[in-house]
Amino acid sequence: MVNWTRFDPDDYELEFAEEKLEAHDVSVEEAAECLNSRFRVRRNKAFSDRYRIFGRTEGGRALELVVRVEGRRIRVITGWDL
Repeated sequence: MVNWTRFDPDDYELEFAEEKLEAHDVSVEEAAECLNSRFRVRRNKAFSDRYRIFGRTEGGRALELVVRVEGRRIRVITGWDL
C-alpha cells in the first residue's frame, strides 16, 4: 500500500498510458510534474487499486490523474484539466 502522505516518486516505478493522456491533451511530463509536487489523493470508489490525484504542474496547470497501484509500480492511466 502506498503511504501518500510520505510519497516519493523515486521509490516507485512509474508508467504512463501516453495515448490516454494525450487524448486529454496532458503530456507525460505534466503528469510526472503532478506526482513530484504537492497533491491531494482520493481512493477511487469503483476500483480498490486506483486513486485520483489532484495536483498542479510546474506551470500551474491543475490536473486530475487516475493512477493504478501494483505493488511498487504506479501506472498513470489517464488525466485531464480540473
